[in-house]
Amino acid sequence: MEESETCTHHKNEGLVAFDDRCSHKGASLAGGMMMCGKVQCPWHGSQFDVKTGAVKAGPGKQGIQCYEVKEEGEKELQKQGLISKVANTFFLDHDNPDSKGNFRPGPISLARDPKLSFFSFLYKALLDGLKPSVGFDEKTENQVNKTVATVSKLVKKINNISIFKKDTPAEKAAKEKEKAQKKKEKEAEKAAEEKEKAAKKAQEVKEKEAKKALETKKEETN
Repeated sequence: MEESETCTHHKNEGLVAFDDRCSHKGASLAGGMMMCGKVQCPWHGSQFDVKTGAVKAGPGKQGIQCYEVKEEGEKELQKQGLISKVANTFFLDHDNPDSKGNFRPGPISLARDPKLSFFSFLYKALLDGLKPSVGFDEKTENQVNKTVATVSKLVKKINNISIFKKDTPAEKAAKEKEKAQKKKEKEAEKAAEEKEKAAKKAQEVKEKEAKKALETKKEETN
């Protein structure tokens, strides 16, 4: 059955299927009362025939859609039921512990993906069934998911802008290290320049002294 339908069994009418929406205010009929071949809306009491969908009582003016139901597999179910009964009666052990006091351990699996949220699973299990009753159909859900995805992308882009982005401790440490390295390189470059200037100046002084000594020697010779 689709989510927009409900199927129920009535002792007098057999197996029936009809829309899970009251034509009056759109309430879910799944929680309604079955009586005398009619289903009663739990909100305002509108009653509908479960075979024809016609309004029988209450404020509802329009009937509901009913569906043809075909029952299959009854013999197979009876066969499986007989096999199960024989197996449970003659072959399968039920007592735990058994008559001797021995316990029979069963397989236990506690493995769970640590990345999955248990609350998310619980939320979906409890609340997904309420979506149709409040008009939150698949189309609306897809639109909401699309909007959420668009907003998430926009927020991510904004967070990546430098004026909004906050560095993590690791990023801060990396930036400080890079800054210190650049400062060290700059100081080393400055020291090398000063050393080169000092060497050049010393060379100039040496050349001047040599020139002066040569001139003095010439004068003494003359």
